[in-house]
Amino acid sequence: LISTIKILYENIDEMSIVEITKALKLTPYDNFNDKVKYIDRAEYFFENYEEENIDYAFLLKNLAEIYQDIGEYKKSESLYFKVLKIFEKTLEKNHVYTAIVYNSLASLYKSMGNYEKAEPLYFKALKINKSTLEENYVYTASYYNNIAGLYQLMEEYEKAELFYFKGLKVFEEKLGRSHPSTAISYNNLAVLYSFMGESKKAEPLYLKAIDIYEKTLDLNHPDRQLIYTSFNNFLNKNFKLNTIKIENFKQYSNPFEINFSKQINIIIGQNAIGKTTLLQAITLGLLKENSPDEETSYTKYITKGEKKAKIEIFYRNGREQSVEVLKDKREIVNSHYSPFVLAYCSNFFTDYRESEYIVKQMLEENIEEGFAHTIFLEHTNKFWNPISILRNLSISDHKKAKEKKKIIIHTINGFIQEDGYTLIASNDKETSYHFTKGETALDLSELSEGYRSNILLITDMLIKILGVSLTPGNRNAVVLIDEFDKHLHPRWQSNLINQLKKSFPNIQFILTTHNPMSILDREADEINVLREIDGVIVAEKSIGTKNIDVGTVLLKYFGVEALVGTEMQKNLKDLTKLKIKDDNLSKEEIKELERLEDILDETVATNFIYNNAYFSFLKFMKRNKDIDFDEVDDLSDEELDELLSDFKDSL
Repeated sequence: LISTIKILYENIDEMSIVEITKALKLTPYDNFNDKVKYIDRAEYFFENYEEENIDYAFLLKNLAEIYQDIGEYKKSESLYFKVLKIFEKTLEKNHVYTAIVYNSLASLYKSMGNYEKAEPLYFKALKINKSTLEENYVYTASYYNNIAGLYQLMEEYEKAELFYFKGLKVFEEKLGRSHPSTAISYNNLAVLYSFMGESKKAEPLYLKAIDIYEKTLDLNHPDRQLIYTSFNNFLNKNFKLNTIKIENFKQYSNPFEINFSKQINIIIGQNAIGKTTLLQAITLGLLKENSPDEETSYTKYITKGEKKAKIEIFYRNGREQSVEVLKDKREIVNSHYSPFVLAYCSNFFTDYRESEYIVKQMLEENIEEGFAHTIFLEHTNKFWNPISILRNLSISDHKKAKEKKKIIIHTINGFIQEDGYTLIASNDKETSYHFTKGETALDLSELSEGYRSNILLITDMLIKILGVSLTPGNRNAVVLIDEFDKHLHPRWQSNLINQLKKSFPNIQFILTTHNPMSILDREADEINVLREIDGVIVAEKSIGTKNIDVGTVLLKYFGVEALVGTEMQKNLKDLTKLKIKDDNLSKEEIKELERLEDILDETVATNFIYNNAYFSFLKFMKRNKDIDFDEVDDLSDEELDELLSDFKDSL
């Protein structure tokens, strides 16, 4: 390449030649900053060189590919057209070199999302290559794969499958079934089947590709690392938790089992029953071997008097994993690629430190730790202020900074705008940010503790997701959060879970709470109630909360006696008796009702005391079924369902 440049441009100095060469030899695997570092020299060379020949055209093509890789699509397109123009003058019609450029230009349009322009160019390249006297089968197979990839993006899966098989057939016949290029076709088909939801077809193809790469490529070869990433993403997508079994883990001395839904799982129960402990056990069961986030004080997690704790993971795709926690180590008995795991303790803050380092890691997409360790801590201050993150993204010249900044702002606003807050830029240059409510500009430190904590949590999730090259919409993961709704206003408590589902649609959440508002409008399989029966902790599911209100939730799931103190219990009972009494209350009773409402306002019972539908239901039970309100907790799920049905029929 250096010799070619010398011939083309004799007056260029040796250092410039080296820098241009480095720029043109960079691959998609190379560091983004390296490409930017050398590209200026290459641009200078091409702007000052006017002769048109094949060598010069291929140098232009290489530069066009670098522009494409860093997102400079218009410059890339212009150079590809220039190359095609040179080929028209210097080569015969339908030369294989022209096919190569058509393929590259099609790839550019595919990157831009312009599939209509990409499709005919891919077929032009294929047709030219197949029409030559000495057809290059490697290019033919590659063009088949590229066409298939385009159809996959267009969600025309049958066409994609057809062309992937065409490419695979060429590689198998010409190179054999153990060649790295054949492995690429296996991987491509596996990815397609994963998109189509056909996991049973996808997994053996992934394993075929991995086996070939492990036998033919070095461990750190980019293609080998890409197949590991691809397979890991496949497993993450399909590794939703189904069941966890634990034994001899702290207070879970007896065998314990809990089942999970695909996305939302809320765990409730009395204090000290083991909600946090359960999250810690799940985390230790999921973390990969030698994880930097792993808690190593193993002894404290083993039930006193026992030699080891056992954690068994059962995934929804039928796979299993067993982990033993010994006094000096954690052993994964049968290991698989671990899911992407985030885990959070209930108390987190920020020390308002600068975020240049974490932003750099996020942009380079190489964040590797800090995903789960806080679940083993009582509190942490190692969270990042989103305003600092956005400021450093704004001043970065990294091509991905703008996109990541947009995602962070959009996601955080999705959680806070319903309550009148907005995260916005403070100036036209968007170099600083603040929160607003009405006309008031607020820093993070000026928000209430509940809002501040959850904004910190959402920001951390975004950093970890964006820091591994994915987005909130396509990241598959298991996220565990202890007391996820702590210090929040009841209105945000009831909306938070629905927003989590919307913003992170492929994440399976496992959450703990003490609050009845946070489990409203949930399906039966989304709530697990931890109870102690004859000294044994069990997880039970009930009727869900889709068709019951906060008052019934308070009694059915939490039990007033377990949730509040003696005085509040009495106040709630006295208020309920007055609420369900006939409307002809005496002046003294009206005054007492107002006093009780004033006392209970802004407590856990805020929504409960103003819930007219609930009190209408209690009146119905008393008048028609002779059931007092304090008997609700003793009703079975079937009895409560029947009463609710009768109540609806009476309306």
